[in-house]
Amino acid sequence: MHRQTTTEGQTIKKRRDYETVRFEQDNDERAQALQERKKPEERAKLEAERQEREQAERERREKAAAENVVALARIKAGQIMSEAYAKAERMEREAEARKEGVSYSDYIARMSEAVGYGNGRYCGD
Repeated sequence: MHRQTTTEGQTIKKRRDYETVRFEQDNDERAQALQERKKPEERAKLEAERQEREQAERERREKAAAENVVALARIKAGQIMSEAYAKAERMEREAEARKEGVSYSDYIARMSEAVGYGNGRYCGD
């Protein structure tokens, strides 16, 4: 059997490899120790950032809710205005119908016929 012998160069290389590994381990341990010291500071910083984000999100939601209330009020106001105009127009037509001495439905029928609607006649007929 052939026995493998190590040369001086191989021994030096192994020693360098060992030292490199040990150096890297030491650096890792130092870096970890540094991280351990920084952790409370980082945690406090991260917690402060999280609280700021939550506060900003809370403010955004509150603003959106307020804008939603205003938008709904505007929509409701628009509906009320439309209903009020329709009611006012009907009241005017009822007053005109009374002046002519006819019922409201007869008055509407006359108006529709005058503009070409009613009695089966429609635009384009």
